[in-house]
Amino acid sequence: MASLEHFDLCIGESLERLQSAVAEVQELKSEVKDSKAIVAKIVSAILEIWKAREIFYESMPQVKRDFKRENEEDERRYEELNAILNKAYEFEKNGDFGKATQVYDKLLQVSKYGFFKLTAQAGLYRCGVVVIQTKG
Repeated sequence: MASLEHFDLCIGESLERLQSAVAEVQELKSEVKDSKAIVAKIVSAILEIWKAREIFYESMPQVKRDFKRENEEDERRYEELNAILNKAYEFEKNGDFGKATQVYDKLLQVSKYGFFKLTAQAGLYRCGVVVIQTKG
């Protein structure tokens, strides 16, 4: 059944998928002809989707996601938490699950809102599952 929250979730998922596509193309740039042009088009689509989401949030502020509220309330703190998250992502991406786990745990401890807490918990779960799978 359609709902405002589900619509917002769909927009968020589309943004995540497009960001993943950019990362994939960048990793495969030696194999993908015109990878720069492809990335530019995808980035343009991401920006347009964000603009659409902003229009939606202006008309329906009650649906606004935690991370948007957190950014608007304290942009500096949001940027600090985002930097911690990016560091954890980098460790995880490079296969250093021990360091990623430490950084995700730090993020979990300092986060007060849902977005960063949930992201940290998901990262801890992923890193734990990978470690278990490689041991098992």
